[in-house]
Amino acid sequence: MVTQYQNPILRGIYPDPSIVRVEDTYYLVNSTFEYYPGIALSKSTDLLNWTKLEGIATLPHKQI
Repeated sequence: MVTQYQNPILRGIYPDPSIVRVEDTYYLVNSTFEYYPGIALSKSTDLLNWTKLEGIATLPHKQI
């Protein structure tokens, strides 16, 4: 039996993704409009289940 997973793995709009592996953990960084705009950071050990971490960069609304 083959296990299949459907996209999207993450719900929402996550443009410009980049993934890096550090030992057994994957980190996903992407731009986001969910946190008015900023850069979101998530981590996973299986590339399917992601935990959102604190945003790594945000700008106040008036500076954008």
